[in-house]
Amino acid sequence: MKKTLFLSLTFLLISTLSVQLKAQEEGLGKNQKIGRQNPFKSGYIKYKLTGSTEGIKEVWWDNYGEQRKEIEKSKSSIVIFGMKNEEERHILTICDKDVCYMVDYVKDIAEKRKEIYQNEIADQKSAKEREKLGEEMFKSMGGKKEGTEKVLGYPCDVYSLLGSKIWSYKGVPLKTEANLLGMKANIVAVTFKRNISIPKNTFTPPKDVTFTVIDNEDEEYSNKIMENTHSAQNEEEVEKEKKEKVEEGYKKYSYKQFKKDMKTFKYGSYHKITSVNVKGTYTATFIKGFSRKTLTVIASSRKNPEYEKLKKVAKEFDYKGKKTFYTKTSNSSSIIIDIDKYDTYIILRTNPIQSKKEMLKIRNKFVF
Repeated sequence: MKKTLFLSLTFLLISTLSVQLKAQEEGLGKNQKIGRQNPFKSGYIKYKLTGSTEGIKEVWWDNYGEQRKEIEKSKSSIVIFGMKNEEERHILTICDKDVCYMVDYVKDIAEKRKEIYQNEIADQKSAKEREKLGEEMFKSMGGKKEGTEKVLGYPCDVYSLLGSKIWSYKGVPLKTEANLLGMKANIVAVTFKRNISIPKNTFTPPKDVTFTVIDNEDEEYSNKIMENTHSAQNEEEVEKEKKEKVEEGYKKYSYKQFKKDMKTFKYGSYHKITSVNVKGTYTATFIKGFSRKTLTVIASSRKNPEYEKLKKVAKEFDYKGKKTFYTKTSNSSSIIIDIDKYDTYIILRTNPIQSKKEMLKIRNKFVF
């Protein structure tokens, strides 16, 4: 089990963070293989979701994970700088070996596709290579084992990575906790049954649904999948960016330009872990080395009411010809930059607190 444990933990912990940043918005079957090479031949787990997302998630598997079914019913409520985003999820995912069926009952979407990413890694590397890759990825990102604790009476190894923790029983996650940018994701098993009889029709996709077949071998689609790993843009937002409209005399600060600006940022040991677009508010998160020190960059329209609130509590000054503000809380500090030509404001927020002088050093590494 060791040969897949670190690799599975790494992907699972990263995906736990991504849940809150909308990276898994399109459903589990699309771009990750979770639960394959399960240590138990069959089983059932019911999870309770709390935090920014509340609801339940149920998982069935057979043949050590070759057949898998998952149902999630949940509601999410996320507030980022005064902007509230709510989402209801009712998603069914059924996988039979490498073929997955996903039905989103809320968005009325049904798709059939082959799994990718971890599957490709498994095909191209030997067991020893996968073991080494998993351990290297896990350790290089600051992952470590914290100890052991019991969940539902089962002794679990507790691992941490990027501010998240996972309780794993022989490689099966029974509990996860993540807290990123004030958004919490807690998942805990309330029912766990292993090596049980699972009816074969459990893994039969619904017959009253018409599935759209997605070809993962298509280069354009594969590129889109990788892009969506870091972006929660919907089709409407993509179309808006293509048009690059000029509204009210201002040039639009596109998400494409934002990502380009984030890519050019180089300072110390900071490295970007995620970039998302939620209804026109762009957010990128950087981690400093393997510590829990973070830098968050947020870009939003000056029409956002939150901008006026921020200006009232921050100290204003002119820096390189731009209206700039500095403020701090009990555990973070922020530089706010008014970008007049884009009708946009950009926030650089660090945790823990940095001095104004240090914040300006960071600001100088960005091109906007």
